Amino acid sequence: MAKKLDKSTEDRIKAAAEKIFLEKGFSAARTRDIAEESGLNLALINYYFRSKENLYNIIMMEKLIVFFNIIIDVLDDVNLTILERADKIVNKYTDLLLKEPNLPFFLLSEIQQNPDFFASKLNIKEKLVGSKTIRNLLLEENKKENMHFLLSFLGITLFPFIVRNVFEKLYDLTESEFSQILNERRVFIANLLTEIYPKVNQLTPEDNV
Repeated sequence: MAKKLDKSTEDRIKAAAEKIFLEKGFSAARTRDIAEESGLNLALINYYFRSKENLYNIIMMEKLIVFFNIIIDVLDDVNLTILERADKIVNKYTDLLLKEPNLPFFLLSEIQQNPDFFASKLNIKEKLVGSKTIRNLLLEENKKENMHFLLSFLGITLFPFIVRNVFEKLYDLTESEFSQILNERRVFIANLLTEIYPKVNQLTPEDNV
């Protein structure tokens, strides 16, 4: 019973910290804010996580792993073509960011302010280089076209979430209406990539193993 209570309390603190960090970032967030959000006292938070920095590192690591593992895991699915993988990644990122709309701002801001944490803790470079798909995309003769494909894909997938508030005000849209547009982009992105990058579309799963 005690272990269950401990795990429940820990999860409660982490959920509150995630909400506060996503809204305010590390610098502006206070441990007191996390305590108020969780309904627990400061002493209990310090007992479980020792410091705001330690709690932040845990949350940041979990978010980075989720965010980047999506693209790494899907790209290494050798049963799919490149564009089929791109379509799957679009759907997974759309689902994730509709659920957590503040996540892109949080990651971009915190990675820019603390690039060493990103580079050393997550080992993203090693993971990307270890991906057979990415390694082959980098080594193929049309490397520049593949690079443009990856940059274009990430841009058209993620940027709409970053400028969401601007577009909602510009076009007088509700959150629900813009969410519908983001859902419609799942098909739009797949069709657009097929038209713009026919060479990539011709690659078969076997070409990318």
